[in-house]
Amino acid sequence: MTGSEYVNKFDYSNLKNREYSAQDYAVDIELQKGPMEKRRCTDCLCFLIFSAFLVGMGWMTIEGYVRGNGKQMLAPID
Repeated sequence: MTGSEYVNKFDYSNLKNREYSAQDYAVDIELQKGPMEKRRCTDCLCFLIFSAFLVGMGWMTIEGYVRGNGKQMLAPID
């Protein structure tokens, strides 16, 4: 049974009872063993992409102010 099937089968009226201790709630078997085994770190790649974006935007901003017209860059229209 998948996690969504457990959720759909759960009786939510039990949550109003203060004596309820979730004894009838069944956890998905894949989640009982802990986090997924086939995980990988993507934060490093995202950090590098975001850093490259910030460097590029900073470079374009500096170039625009040094070589261009600052008032034209801040104007909402040409």
